[in-house]
Amino acid sequence: MRTHSLLYNDATDLKRSLQAARIRNNEHLLVQVFSGNPDIDYLYLLLHEIHSLLPNCSIIGTTSAGEIYQGMVLENSTIITFIQFDQASFSLSHVNLDYHPNSLEAGQLLGLQLCESASPALILCYATGFALNAETLARGIVKHNPDCYLAGGLAAAPKPQQTSLVFYNDTLLTAGAVAVGISGQNLHPTLHFSPDWMMLGTPMQITETDENRLKSINETPALEIFQRYLGDDAGKGMNNACMQFPLLTERNGRLTARKCKAAHRDGSITFSGELQPGESVRFGIVDPVSAMDASKQLFEHIQHDPPGVVFMYPSQARKVLLRSLTADDAKLLHGVAPTTGFVTLGQFYYTPEHQDFLHYAQVVLTISEGGQRRLHLTKSESKTDYSEHTLEMRALSHLVNTTSRELEEANQSLERLANTDALTGAYNRRKMLDILDVELKRAQRYGRSFSIIMFDIDDFKKVNDQYGHQAGDDVLTKLVEIVQEKIRDTDSLSRWGGEEFLILCPETDLQGAYENAERIREAVMETKFNDKISTTLSMGVTSYQPEDNLDEILKRADQGLYHSKDSGKNHVTNWE
Repeated sequence: MRTHSLLYNDATDLKRSLQAARIRNNEHLLVQVFSGNPDIDYLYLLLHEIHSLLPNCSIIGTTSAGEIYQGMVLENSTIITFIQFDQASFSLSHVNLDYHPNSLEAGQLLGLQLCESASPALILCYATGFALNAETLARGIVKHNPDCYLAGGLAAAPKPQQTSLVFYNDTLLTAGAVAVGISGQNLHPTLHFSPDWMMLGTPMQITETDENRLKSINETPALEIFQRYLGDDAGKGMNNACMQFPLLTERNGRLTARKCKAAHRDGSITFSGELQPGESVRFGIVDPVSAMDASKQLFEHIQHDPPGVVFMYPSQARKVLLRSLTADDAKLLHGVAPTTGFVTLGQFYYTPEHQDFLHYAQVVLTISEGGQRRLHLTKSESKTDYSEHTLEMRALSHLVNTTSRELEEANQSLERLANTDALTGAYNRRKMLDILDVELKRAQRYGRSFSIIMFDIDDFKKVNDQYGHQAGDDVLTKLVEIVQEKIRDTDSLSRWGGEEFLILCPETDLQGAYENAERIREAVMETKFNDKISTTLSMGVTSYQPEDNLDEILKRADQGLYHSKDSGKNHVTNWE
């Protein structure tokens, strides 16, 4: 396996470079083109020139917002990389989104075409990002190829107003995806991911989506959330704002960033990838410390087992915010193996072991074929020397990150004090009212169901009088522990006042809440508090009904509770 990259100038330069590098026309030759020139006539001519010299090769490529060449990050250039495999075979495919607008179906069609002749070990895919849900496209591709690796990214352009394109052989698309499946028994791809972001601020919950269109966060239109945290002008400059402050969620043990593409008049925002209802998200800021640590690990891995070629896919945000580090990465990696790539709007990232589909950070793909030649480096050559600017950026980032974490810890402590009962750790009444208000609005909007359980400790005054207030506090604390063990993670428990408590049970009908209340009642009845105190609960259960307001629901639960008291205590009453 041999790799040769060319900074393209003209046809004469191309022919001379091929002769000097001894690149020969054959079916095992893959040509990748990353171009900062999105002019269609220019690209047609370029593809024609390559094909006239190498008619049996396979060509795939994309426009870009930056190009990786010989350890440098360039702009407005065209890089052609020739990868001469020993035995690998290729299958090329494309899908036009004008004819296949459904991203999942488009991905399935693309993936099916790629595996018709052989099962690929690696699929490289480049897609125009604006017209599709990139995460869904990737999911469709791997449906027919679950044991392969998927890499590549979303096409970009040097300037925001320019059109991005993808292409293969002599076909160019302004709305579509192109892919090459690479098959071979001795093919060894690996994917590496850089965590370029850190979470900042308060966790928020995704409450409504439509595929990759985010409608609401915390029951609030998504655009309002962005404007609250990023300023009223965030909607006007959404692309730049979200490039620097993406939404982050944690999936499969790693942070996943989501970059928005457009804001809409209804307050929703379209993203390149998906966010799921119920997921917890925060805004992110760039994290050079984690990015540099990941770069060092990657370099140490590659230098001990050099591949035949390295593809870097840094995000546009990384180019802007971590430019010196991206350049340092390219320089270091190219010192070990031929390195190429492009600046993208998002990267495909899928391995059989890690079921991820899309990221917005930096993904590095390495490809080896057979027993790859090992490159023996001297100690001085193997040092991960970073530029002075990168080291300064790391120091500044460390200061910002440490300060941010300390501030967040302080805010979390204040939030706990404001929202929880100091003795038991359960939510306080004010916080529970906020939670109930959100749940009621959700039920009213979507026709969902929820129930509440209100209960208090029978004859609690006798416990305080007989054993003292410390014993009474111990009973309250132990009671909360018992209840927390019996309810679901999605349920919420609050100390409503004194010895009275309330449980919110989302997505639960009256019968389900009653059964849960009975389990709690029985568990408390069977418990010895402080090895000598026994007590029981009286409980009232009710469920949301159409046209309910919060006062009516709470009143019914309270009536159920006092009916249980009047019925002899240690009892659960449903009140409809």
